[in-house]
Amino acid sequence: MRYLLLLRAPEPPPPAQWLAWQAELERGGVLLDAQRLLPAAPGCCLRREAGGEALRTAPPPADAASLCGYLLIEARSAEEARAWACRLPWSRASDAGGAPDGAFTLELRPLAEAPPAPAGPLH
Repeated sequence: MRYLLLLRAPEPPPPAQWLAWQAELERGGVLLDAQRLLPAAPGCCLRREAGGEALRTAPPPADAASLCGYLLIEARSAEEARAWACRLPWSRASDAGGAPDGAFTLELRPLAEAPPAPAGPLH
């Protein structure tokens, strides 16, 4: 099953820590994709109010723990996915210096598996 790991922190992880974690996941054969994100400031959110017809552009939420990266992994079980998530360098107290005050959130979400595509040409 595939799992999406969403990293939220006041500051993105230092590139060296992020790349080391990616390399560990690659060596384990579970990494499908990973990216650090730029700060939210140049981004935007598209929103539609309940009952509204138009999308509105708004700045991303300016919370203290903004989304700063994601990883997509393949694991045999939720327990295995959690074990890989716990290998994030920041999750070890001795390495928490990379995160301000050691504070971060790593959200682990299973992906819904799509049904197999029908055989034959697409219409």
